[in-house]
This record gives sequence, structure tokens and C-alpha cells, in this order.
Amino acid sequence: SSWRAFKKKCKEITRKTKHKMKNYKIGIRLSISFIILIFFILLISFISILKLKEVGTQVENLHKHPYTVSTSILNVKSGIISIHNN
Repeated sequence: SSWRAFKKKCKEITRKTKHKMKNYKIGIRLSISFIILIFFILLISFISILKLKEVGTQVENLHKHPYTVSTSILNVKSGIISIHNN
């Protein structure tokens, strides 16, 4: 029942908003739509930049630790092989 009340309220708000928007001139409606569109583009861009920074940090950590460990292991293996050959 609360879902039905929520849907009813949303439909009522949508109907009122549409009615108000019809009273505005086309230039105002286009301007409002354009502003909303720009807002969402900026929001998505901001979130993307934050996520790219996270990925960069993870790549840097991956490169520092496992790469360093694998390089050290290869150095130890080559040292053992050179000791074994002598």
C-alpha cells in the first residue's frame, strides 16, 4: 500500500510539473533542459575522474609490490643458478 501511495504521489508531482512546464516559453524549457543536461555531464565527468584516480593508485600499487617481488625472485634464482654453476 505504501508503494501505491508513492506511485500516486510521483504521478501527481509529474502531472503538476508537466502542467507548469507547458506554461513556459520554448526558450525557457530548452534552457532548463540544457542546464540539467550540463549538470549531469559534469557530475559524470567528476565521478569518472575520481574513479580514474582510484584505478591509477591501484595500478601503481600493483606495479610496486608484485613487480618488485617478482623481480627480486628472478634475481635470487639467477644468483642460485650462478652459484650452482660455479
